[in-house]
Amino acid sequence: MAIVLGLPPHLHELLKKTHTKGNDEFVDLKSKNKYDAVMSKITSASQLVDESGQSRTIDFSMIYMDEVGGVKKACIYGLGSQATFYENIGSLSASTAQPQDCDFDARVKEYVKEMKEEMKEDM
Repeated sequence: MAIVLGLPPHLHELLKKTHTKGNDEFVDLKSKNKYDAVMSKITSASQLVDESGQSRTIDFSMIYMDEVGGVKKACIYGLGSQATFYENIGSLSASTAQPQDCDFDARVKEYVKEMKEEMKEDM
């Protein structure tokens, strides 16, 4: 998704991508409920304005982590193997809510490269 979008996907985008069928139907009720709850909070947060009348910056990652319950047993609900790319989010305080993952694209490209090499070897 990072390569297609040109930037790292938000956590709720990964949840939707990995938990829906081809027709955008969720695979189970739990994932649909989590996604709907996250989207509801994002919508509510986007309607809030600060003292200057500007829309507030929304931290999608923290909204997602709050809704799914954070990191449990070194896992983040809905992310599967991609959770390792977001491992620092659960330890961030509300005041430093931006992910500290500057080299995400580099890791994704390296992972894709490794997978291509493995596929060539398997063939």
